Amino acid sequence: MKYRGVLLIAVITVVWQAIVSTNLVSTTFIAAPIEIFFCLVNMFAKGSIWSDISATFWRTLIAFLISAAIGTPLGIAVGYIRKVGYSIELLLDFLRSLPAIALFPLFILFFGIGDESKIAVAAFMGTLVITVAAMQGTKQIKKTRLQLVKKLGLKGGKIFFRFLLPESLPMIFSGYRLAVSFCLILIIVTEISLGGQQGLGARLIDAQMLYNIAELYALIIIMGIIGYLLNNSFIQLEKRVVHWRGN
Repeated sequence: MKYRGVLLIAVITVVWQAIVSTNLVSTTFIAAPIEIFFCLVNMFAKGSIWSDISATFWRTLIAFLISAAIGTPLGIAVGYIRKVGYSIELLLDFLRSLPAIALFPLFILFFGIGDESKIAVAAFMGTLVITVAAMQGTKQIKKTRLQLVKKLGLKGGKIFFRFLLPESLPMIFSGYRLAVSFCLILIIVTEISLGGQQGLGARLIDAQMLYNIAELYALIIIMGIIGYLLNNSFIQLEKRVVHWRGN
């Protein structure tokens, strides 16, 4: 399957290059793959891109860690305590329906225009995603198994760490994968909105303003690769941590 994916990318690249070379599409709107490739090589060779990648990555990572730290226990608690879950589920659905970026001006009001507001809005969305995933994962636990665990004498924190958390982990990891993608997207969007000296979003808007089409496409490719690597990292981590999934 991976070879098919590589083959598909190769075919798209060849067709793309042919379209640009034959002037079917104006270079005002699209750069040739060979130009984008040399632009990527140049950015990494000069090292100018590393600070932007680092800034975006760390903002995303911090936002995700905040999301996981809040959303995981909150979601499990809401899913476990059914009466609380029914009352808070409507609030969660309402908050999930709000476009997170529409709340960005509010976060700027509270946190200013620095990294804090960018991280806060990404963490807000990530927390909602993980909370809902953890809540659904906990709700799927069979009541008979939960009753059996209680009869065995597990209480309080032991129930959480030895039963609820392991049982909910498959769904929680699905939430983690979604959350880290949302965090990356929102960090880049806020970097585009506020600009600044560092960050892939800030560099993207600079390339657009300077009409550097090759760099514009190169940056989009870098963002896609980062997103892919983050998602794949969580898939590999899930295989190691949730090794019983599917049994």
